[in-house]
Amino acid sequence: MSTSGALRPRAGIAWATDARRVVVASADGRRAQVLEDADATIWSWLQVSLSEQRLVAMGGALLGLEPTEATEHVRARLHAWDDAGLLETVPEGDLRLDGEVR
Repeated sequence: MSTSGALRPRAGIAWATDARRVVVASADGRRAQVLEDADATIWSWLQVSLSEQRLVAMGGALLGLEPTEATEHVRARLHAWDDAGLLETVPEGDLRLDGEVR
């Protein structure tokens, strides 16, 4: 997983959100995860393609974690989602507000 850009859900990934969770699934239906609480919130921030640094800062504030703990927590989630094929990295500056790559 590259950390030199903004992260976002990989093309072909769909998700549905309710009050406390997000269900994430690949287009082919082979990969799916149910994310709850803080993980659901962090996933929702990926919709606006925040950098890993910003995700860590916001995740730490959300969870009341010290910076080192926040980094470990957020990176563990991002690595798990990347390993599951749910994320892609877009170079910073190459993403429009509507999520399309320039």
